[in-house]
Amino acid sequence: MVRFENLTNENWLLFAFQHYIMKEHTTTREFQQDVNKTKYINRHFNNYRKKGELKSRLLLNHVIMYFNVFRLEAAQRLLFFKIPPDNWSLLKIFLLLANRCPRKVMGVNGQNINVGNIQIEDNAKEVVLRELYGTDDRGFQYSNGILLHQEDGDAVREDESI
Repeated sequence: MVRFENLTNENWLLFAFQHYIMKEHTTTREFQQDVNKTKYINRHFNNYRKKGELKSRLLLNHVIMYFNVFRLEAAQRLLFFKIPPDNWSLLKIFLLLANRCPRKVMGVNGQNINVGNIQIEDNAKEVVLRELYGTDDRGFQYSNGILLHQEDGDAVREDESI
């Protein structure tokens, strides 16, 4: 097996193929589709930047599917290689949710990435928590877009006049 000290535009595809789990059960086209999941992930991140929408369940599904077809460390390196640095904070949220977030990613475009130093965006975190769990980081709960909170174990509308 070839060692890749540094992922670059010239060698990333070979690295991806070398760490692809499904080699015996797939075609070249399916491999390309799996590799290109990063495009979908990045497209959703860019859509969040423009419109404030994340589609958290779909994004989490794409991230999990990526780890289903690539070995753990390879998937982490490929994601940080293919996702631009301005979207790493969003990527980190979904890696944490999937329990696949590394402390460091080694050898990506000539740098080692200390993932622990990447700050999670509060607004994005709130959107994700609301979309996935119906709550935000302050413990507010949502139901069908209506803000609820807990009071003595009973869910109550935030605005009683509604």
